[in-house]
Amino acid sequence: MKKIIALSAALASTVVIAVSCSTSNHFRLIDEKHVIAPDTVAVIAGTGAHSNKRLVDFLTDDLNKGGKFRAVSQERIAQAIPGYPGKLVDFPITEKEHDKPVLPDTIKPVLSAISRTLRVKYVFLVWHDVVLTKYSPSKLTLYAHTYGRFLEYPKGEIRAYSYIKAEESFWLLPFTSDERIDQYADEFYKNLAGKIVRTAYERIEASKKAK
Repeated sequence: MKKIIALSAALASTVVIAVSCSTSNHFRLIDEKHVIAPDTVAVIAGTGAHSNKRLVDFLTDDLNKGGKFRAVSQERIAQAIPGYPGKLVDFPITEKEHDKPVLPDTIKPVLSAISRTLRVKYVFLVWHDVVLTKYSPSKLTLYAHTYGRFLEYPKGEIRAYSYIKAEESFWLLPFTSDERIDQYADEFYKNLAGKIVRTAYERIEASKKAK
């Protein structure tokens, strides 16, 4: 991510304060009576955008670190699926559909084929609708609208979904490099991935106890 406005002096090298907020369902179960048994999963980027790729990288890492799901590496997915990551998601989501598990029938056969190719029980499709970066002389603010669809195979049913409007601001000191700004962006997506995975485990454990 490169600087997109010119400032009279180079901006920041160190984060002083990070302020974040979000409006979200990080991981909502569609049927809380259905228990999701952790197994193999592929986290699939819905687009080829750098921000989407970084988010699925962190999601894959966090799922594996959790010790329950076995997430396929992004490298293996790229080897198995020609052109991955690319523009898999090419459908609009209306304002009324933001917080609903919308998924067109046209994309379901593609995800089913991915599950068979990778031999996984779950596919977690994740993508951004909006990604913005704003600069001021003293602050960097990142915004993202993120969606997720967690499908179980072989039935191909959506078991959970995500909708997150995330925002995080970093106060800057003088003389920041582009490399450091890239690190801020990574921190933003890492934090987002961490919240999704923690919520997923919490919801899954709660559904087991409820049953």
